Amino acid sequence: MKVNKLTPNFEVKEIKKTVDFYQNILGFSLLMAVPETQEGIEQSLSDTKEYVYALVSKDKIEMNVPAK
Repeated sequence: MKVNKLTPNFEVKEIKKTVDFYQNILGFSLLMAVPETQEGIEQSLSDTKEYVYALVSKDKIEMNVPAK
């Protein structure tokens, strides 16, 4: 079976720590993040904000990362 695209959802407690792990350890890229104010979509994480959702990708894998 050939997988064309995989998009799992992983609920996490800390979006920034999770994105940091997937970027720096596993080589994923951040596609978008939604701050807890939900006032728009960002392409990078800010040290001064908390986030409720992120989307990371690598090759044909995209991962939805919502906060618990």
